[in-house]
Amino acid sequence: MMHAAALILLALLTVSLPLRAADWTQDFEKQAVPSRPRLEVRYTDASRTAFEILAQDYAFEGSLKAPHVLKETATGGPRLGLKIIAGATIYSTETHPQPSRINLYRRGPYFCEIHWLDLGFSDAEGKSSLPLRGDLALFAYPDKLLASLTLHATDAVPHGGVLYVTGRAATESFPLADMGEGEQVSFSFPIVGEAPPIPQDGLITIEATRDLRYDAVRGCYTIGSHNPGHFESHFYHHPNHYESVRFRVTNDTTPRTIYICHESASGSLGAVEGGVLLDQENHPLPITVQISKNFAGEKEEKFYNPEDTPFSETYFPLHLEPNETVELTSLHLYQNWGRHPVKQFSSLGAWMDYFHSSTGVTETTCYVPFKFGGLPGVAIADLRPMSQAFWSS
Repeated sequence: MMHAAALILLALLTVSLPLRAADWTQDFEKQAVPSRPRLEVRYTDASRTAFEILAQDYAFEGSLKAPHVLKETATGGPRLGLKIIAGATIYSTETHPQPSRINLYRRGPYFCEIHWLDLGFSDAEGKSSLPLRGDLALFAYPDKLLASLTLHATDAVPHGGVLYVTGRAATESFPLADMGEGEQVSFSFPIVGEAPPIPQDGLITIEATRDLRYDAVRGCYTIGSHNPGHFESHFYHHPNHYESVRFRVTNDTTPRTIYICHESASGSLGAVEGGVLLDQENHPLPITVQISKNFAGEKEEKFYNPEDTPFSETYFPLHLEPNETVELTSLHLYQNWGRHPVKQFSSLGAWMDYFHSSTGVTETTCYVPFKFGGLPGVAIADLRPMSQAFWSS
């Protein structure tokens, strides 16, 4: 009887023990800019005929004219090539004569989403092409790179074929079914550094409108919240509303860095202005949060993204030791942080690489780091210094 009582007491004590405190040492060390893992995407020169991804663990260059391949910067060797065998003919991006281009839908210190657009497939002479337009999304992190290729049929593709992804350790193939005009099909695959994710039972949602889960296409862990209003309501009615999620992650035996995407999953989308992380005791953490969003309605990519889907997302890394448990809260900010208006700088989905800044929800400056290609030399697309009158005419 005493033995049974002792076992019950031990079980109760085990259940009530607090979680092992998270070790934030590595997270804080890697926040200092000189030691922050590298991630940059840019054109190689002013001709804009090639781009490069410069990450902590890899460096690649993509050609925006034939041969339209991704190659290793250090060796020049091919790392990603695309070809389709239809019947007896090989169609490849390498022989497609028309230029391709890039657009960054999301950009920041932890995650860049690069869309390599207008990829075509031509025969060996470059004279005959399949009626397909390719959108190769590259999901870049400092330590890994994933890809998703979407093929859009501009006319019927009656006989299908086989898509081959070359240049990696092993060539991967995907069967292509017949496609009608206007149809599309997508294929996803890793390029660098993707490891098996944390098992789902290690991902515990405490507060959210969409549970924490792994996004195998983008390579991040997503969790969703509800935004109750757009810019005006945050300014006038609830300036100190903090859109929150709370969750717990328990790592397995593999030391790893994971990336969390806190997204507005319902309500008003495209309006997030800032982000803050809180530890288990609700103390703010000194971790920079990446802010990425898209306003709906401008339809900058009418062919590839005709819905112009709005989104509000924040990103941040977690550096986890084996069996480490971390519990934290992520906040989306809009107008104020306490008594102070939020000062934010976020990437914005647009015609090309684009940044948006504001004081609270009042837009101030839009910055185009590579200058907007459709206008002569525009680097500051909008300048609204709090809408103040600085002089009278």
